[in-house]
Amino acid sequence: MIKKLSRNMSLRYRILLILVIGIMGTQALSYGVWRYHEKQLHVSVIDKVSQNIVYRMLSTVQFFTSLPSEYRHIVLDQLRQMDGTRFYVSFNQEQIFQDAIRDSDDKLITEKTSTTFFQTTCLIPLYTSTLLILINYEYISKIRV
Repeated sequence: MIKKLSRNMSLRYRILLILVIGIMGTQALSYGVWRYHEKQLHVSVIDKVSQNIVYRMLSTVQFFTSLPSEYRHIVLDQLRQMDGTRFYVSFNQEQIFQDAIRDSDDKLITEKTSTTFFQTTCLIPLYTSTLLILINYEYISKIRV
């Protein structure tokens, strides 16, 4: 069948067919390389943003713990009047159950980076006999405060 097709096709059509197959192969290969690099860049950006968020949360906690307790409510009221912050940090004796964002590659990368960065920055493990720290992400519209 192929020999019959190749005998019936002129040289022009054979060259055109090889050219089209070569171009499509090159496009597929370059798309694969581009997607790989795009994914690596995406993971790198998520990693940096996660570290930045944890750093800001720890800075916020450090700021509020450094305030005298009689001024904390005033600062919190001022923050609420200025439309709050970009994240919500809660320290409680009991766990607050939330509707967590469903698992995805981005969430897992963020959780891993946040946990690692928190451990290295605070110099304490996420679970000790006296301290349990849970990191969770929830859509802003579903947060119950």
